Amino acid sequence: MKFSNLRHLAIASIATLSVAACGDLSPAKPSLIEQEPVLTILPIDPVLFNGSILYRVHASVQNPRFATGNITLTRLEFTLFGADGSIYWTGEDPIYLYGSAAIVQPGLSGGGNGTFSDPNTTRPLATVCMVRARFTRADGSTWMIEERSTIRRLLVV
Repeated sequence: MKFSNLRHLAIASIATLSVAACGDLSPAKPSLIEQEPVLTILPIDPVLFNGSILYRVHASVQNPRFATGNITLTRLEFTLFGADGSIYWTGEDPIYLYGSAAIVQPGLSGGGNGTFSDPNTTRPLATVCMVRARFTRADGSTWMIEERSTIRRLLVV
């Protein structure tokens, strides 16, 4: 076989493979996991400020782009735990506390903040932050998701 015939055979083979590989594919259907809202807690660095330890927590709820509808974020709860498991503080984002809500469309996120000033600077730092987010789906069902994050180090201002 001549070189030019081999070249044409190779090109024809590649074209056939491309058609077979690309022609039968259909768009992938997202899994149920890819359709579920995700709660994220930003890293927490407590700050020694004005004679107390200030903990600032920010959390966001991402409604995935594959979600089937809007979610309505109705509550964000925050809890700080000490190394021994004791609760240092529990609170809510004040925006949601007074009945406000955030409607989150697919592909977007909503969130909130919690701030705690601990005047007891002699006890060990809180080591874990837990956030719970409550939301309602378009069908009216209410859901809650929870996430925990480790508190890193003390910053001095």
